[in-house]
Amino acid sequence: MMKNILMLLFVIAFLDSSFAQSNDSRKTEPIKSDSLQSRYTGNLLEDSRIALNGYNKSVNSPEVSLSGKKSPLLAGLFSLILPGSGEAYAQSYWKAAAFLAVEAVAIGASLYYDKKGDDATLDFQRYANANWSAVRYAEWLNKYASEVANESDVVSNIKIDPDATKAPQDRVSFAEINAVERQIPRFSHVLPGYGEQQYYELIGKYHQFNHGWKDSDPDTPVYLTNLPQQMLDYAQMHIKPDDTFYKYSQRAVVAMVINHVLSAFDAAWTASRYNKSLAVNMQLKQVELYGVSELYPQVNLTYSF
Repeated sequence: MMKNILMLLFVIAFLDSSFAQSNDSRKTEPIKSDSLQSRYTGNLLEDSRIALNGYNKSVNSPEVSLSGKKSPLLAGLFSLILPGSGEAYAQSYWKAAAFLAVEAVAIGASLYYDKKGDDATLDFQRYANANWSAVRYAEWLNKYASEVANESDVVSNIKIDPDATKAPQDRVSFAEINAVERQIPRFSHVLPGYGEQQYYELIGKYHQFNHGWKDSDPDTPVYLTNLPQQMLDYAQMHIKPDDTFYKYSQRAVVAMVINHVLSAFDAAWTASRYNKSLAVNMQLKQVELYGVSELYPQVNLTYSF
C-alpha cells in the first residue's frame, strides 16, 4: 500500500515539473503573429499598454459631408422680394431685423407723406374753388379783351348764365372763353377744363388769369403787375405738395428700392460666409481594441470667426 502511494506521488511530481517547463518554454518563445492578441503577455499592466497603443491604428472611411450649405442665389432672391428674409434664411437674424425695420419705416414714410400731399392738394383745390371764378374771368374778358389785345376786332361775347345759384364753371362755356383767349396774342395759354390738374396749376401761375380771383380789381385792363394776394398765396399752396410731401414720399420709395438691392447683395454674401464658417464632416473610423475591430462615427465640427 505504501509503495503504491509513493509511486503516485512520484508521477504527480513528474507531471507538474513537465507542465512548468512547458510554460517557461512558451514564455521565452518569440511571438511571430502581428495581431494584438498574439502579443499579449498575460500581464495586466503590459497588456493594457499594448492595447492602448493599438488603439491608434485605424483606417478612415470615405468622408461624408453634412455641411448644411445655404444657397447665396436663393438668399439674394428672398431679400430682393422682402428685405431681411434672405438674411433670416442664412440665420443672420439681427441683420434680418435691421433690413426689415428699414423697409417698414420706408413704407410708413411713403404712405404718410403721400397722404399729406393728398390733403394739401385738397386744401389748395378748395381754396381755388372758393376764390377763383370762371364767371369773373369771363366778365373781365368781355369788358377788356379788345383793349388787352390792342385790336378792335376781337370778338368777346362769352355768354354768362345769370343763375347765381349754380357753380361758376356751370354758368359759362369754357369753349367760348378759349375762343376769346386765342384772339389775344399776349396770352400764352387757354383755360383748361374745370377740375383738371392744369386748371388748378395755371390759374395760380399765369398772370392772364389774374382777374378770376375774388380780390382782383375788375375795372382795369392791367393784369401783369397788379396780382392779388389771393393769387400769390394760392401759388405757394399749390407748389407745397409737390415740393415737400410728394417729394418726401418719392424719396422713401427710392429708399425702399435701395434697401431691397442692398439686402439682396448682403443676403448672398451672408449665405456665402455661413457656408465658409460652418463645416461639418462625418467619418467612419475602424479601430482595433483588444484584438477586435470596431467601426464608429466621428464628427469634426469647426467654426471660424
